[in-house]
Amino acid sequence: MSATSKLAPRAFGSQTMALWFLSLAPANGIQAQVVKLYGQVSNPLYFGLNGAVAVAAGVVVMAMAPWLRRTMHPVH
Repeated sequence: MSATSKLAPRAFGSQTMALWFLSLAPANGIQAQVVKLYGQVSNPLYFGLNGAVAVAAGVVVMAMAPWLRRTMHPVH
């Protein structure tokens, strides 16, 4: 949240904080749909897919790290 408020233009500080909190709604909605699969598929498959998605998201963030560092350079 700190980076969100620091990177936002002064005129849009409250809107970017609202978007930060609003981003939690789709995440919770997606998880609510995914959790329905818990009893329908095997546990190794369910948790394996959850882990694979987490690892894929981590790889994407690591791949974007140079760009993120350049973009956030003035913010400490």
